[in-house]
Amino acid sequence: MNPFFRKFLVVHGIEYLILDCALKICKTSAGVDRFADAPGPIQVNDEVGLAFPELIGVEDLLQEVLEGRQISFDLKSLSRFNEAGSPVYFDMYVVQKVEIETQEQQLIVFLEDVTERMSLEQRLVQATNETHLLIAALSESKRYIEQILSSMAEALIVTSETGLIKKVNQSTLDLFEYTEAELLGKGISQIVGNYQDLVKDFFLSQMEGDEPGWSPVEIVCQTKTRKKIHVAFSCAVIDVSEADIPDLVYIGRDITERKRKQQRNLAQSATIRILSESANLLEAAPKLLPALCESLEWDMGEVWRVDRRDGPGNYPVSTVLREPECHPDSLTCLEVWHKATSGGEESLQVARGTQLVKGEGLAGRVWATHSAIWIADLPGETIAGPGTEVLVQAGLHAGFGFPICGDASEMQGRVETDQTPELLGVIVFYSRDIQMIDEDLMATCSAIASQIGQFIKRKQAELALQEIQERYRDLFENASDLIQSVSIEGRFLYVNRAWRETLGYSQSDLDCLTVFDMLHPQCKPRYQDLFQRIFSGEMINQVTAEFMTKSGQTIFLQGSMNCKRVEGKPVAVQGIFRNITDRIQENLLC
Repeated sequence: MNPFFRKFLVVHGIEYLILDCALKICKTSAGVDRFADAPGPIQVNDEVGLAFPELIGVEDLLQEVLEGRQISFDLKSLSRFNEAGSPVYFDMYVVQKVEIETQEQQLIVFLEDVTERMSLEQRLVQATNETHLLIAALSESKRYIEQILSSMAEALIVTSETGLIKKVNQSTLDLFEYTEAELLGKGISQIVGNYQDLVKDFFLSQMEGDEPGWSPVEIVCQTKTRKKIHVAFSCAVIDVSEADIPDLVYIGRDITERKRKQQRNLAQSATIRILSESANLLEAAPKLLPALCESLEWDMGEVWRVDRRDGPGNYPVSTVLREPECHPDSLTCLEVWHKATSGGEESLQVARGTQLVKGEGLAGRVWATHSAIWIADLPGETIAGPGTEVLVQAGLHAGFGFPICGDASEMQGRVETDQTPELLGVIVFYSRDIQMIDEDLMATCSAIASQIGQFIKRKQAELALQEIQERYRDLFENASDLIQSVSIEGRFLYVNRAWRETLGYSQSDLDCLTVFDMLHPQCKPRYQDLFQRIFSGEMINQVTAEFMTKSGQTIFLQGSMNCKRVEGKPVAVQGIFRNITDRIQENLLC
C-alpha cells in the first residue's frame, strides 16, 4: 500500500463506491453503509439511487462525468442519522475512473465524513478498515493515485516543515501557471508572497498542542506572470515519516472571481453612497478615491477635471465644483490619494493642482482619445507630462485611466455618432505591480464613470434650474402687477410682493385664509363660478373682482386667470391682476 495515498484518504475520511456505466454498484468500501439511506447493507449490482436518493434526477450530470465531458460532480452537506439518533454529515464527490485492464469507464463516488475532526491516528485506523478494498486495488499503482489527485478541482500543495514544496497536483500548476519542476523544492512563499510568516505561526500552533484541524484562510497569491489571484486555503498537519517530522498540506480553491465581484460591487455601492451624500464632485473626490482604490486594489488614484471656455447656455463643470475657472481647454488635477507605501507626499504635491493639455500624461491621453487606457508597465511607456517621472521613481508601474463623459452610452460605444461625447473629467489609477489588462475591471469602471458623469450633469442641471427659478422669482417679486397662485380649495400657494403690499396681508395671514375670505361678499358667488369654469378648461382672458384689504377697504382688481394642470388634472389657478380702484372711483364720480 502506498503510504502517501493511505494518509491522503485518512486526512479526508473518505469512503467510496465504484459504479458501472449503468450507475450500478460494482465495488464499495467497507464503511459506505453508514452514509446510505437504506434499511439493509449495500449490495453489488444495486442501483445507486436505492442507497443514495440524492443521485436520483442527476443522472445526466453523472453521465457527463462518466464520458469525461465534466471533470467532477459533488454534493455538499448531505445528512443521515445513525442508530443512536445522532446526525452524520458527509460530502459526496464523483469523478471518472478508467479500469486499467478492461479500459471500461466507471465512476468513483467518494463520501467524506465531515461530522467531526478526529486525531490523525484515529483517521488512519478508520481509513485502513473502511477503505481496504480500494487500497488492495491501488496498492501497487502510483499512477492511479496521481489520477485521483489530478482530478481534484482544488489546488493541493504539500510542503515540508520549513515551507519547501514537496508535492503539487495539476490544478496547482494550472492555477499558478508554473511547471512541476519550477515548484518542487522551492519555498511556498514563491506563490503566496508574504504568507511565509503565517505558515510558520500555523505550524508552531499545531506543535504547541492547539486543536488540530483545517484552518481556512483567504490569501492573495501571485502567478508566474505576476498576476494577482485570491485563493482560499485550508491547512492541516500530517505525519509522514518515522522521525515524526510533520508536513503541511494545503487545499486551495480559486476565489478570484468571487472576490473581484464583491470588490467591484462594493466600489459601485460606495460610489453611489458617496455621490448621494455630496453636494458636488469636489466634495466627493476625497472620499471617492480611497474607496475606489482600496476596493479595486490600486495603490494611487487621481481625479482630473476638464476646464474649457463655455459657450452661451453651457454650465461648466467648474460651476458644479464651486471652483474658480482655470485656463480654457485644460485638465486640472482636483484630488490625489495614495496608500502609505505607494510613493509619499512628493507625488501628491506634483499631481494636485497640475494642469495638462490634451495628450499630456496618462490623464491627458485619456482626454485626447475619449477612451480608457491601460498601461501594464509604466516605466516601459513613453508618457510625456508633469509628474510621470516622479510616479516611476516612487515605484508605481501599472496605470489605468478612464474618462467621465456626459453621456455614458456614448462613452461605452453603444451610440453611433459623429459628434464626440462631452468629456467632464478623468480618473486615473496606479499600482506598484505590473498588471495585465482586465476587461471586467474596465467595464466596472465604465459603470462607475457613468454614475459620476450622471451626477455631474444632474448637479449642472440643478444649478441651472435654481438660477432660472431665482431669476423668475426675482421677476415676479419685483413686478408691479399683482400675481397669485391658489389651490383648487382656494389656499394661497404664492403671491408676490405687490399683491401683499396692495392688500396689506402678511404671509402668516395668508397661511390661515383662502382667496374667498378676501372677496367682497357680493363678488364671492361670481368668483367661485369663475373657478369652476376655469377648472373645466374654459379660457377667461379678463376678470374683474372686488377684494377686501386687511384694513377693510374695498379695491378692484382686473386681470387674467388660467388653470395649471399636472398630468391632465387641475392643481392650481394662476392670476395676474392690476389695481383699477382709482379708475373705477373716477368713473363713479363722473
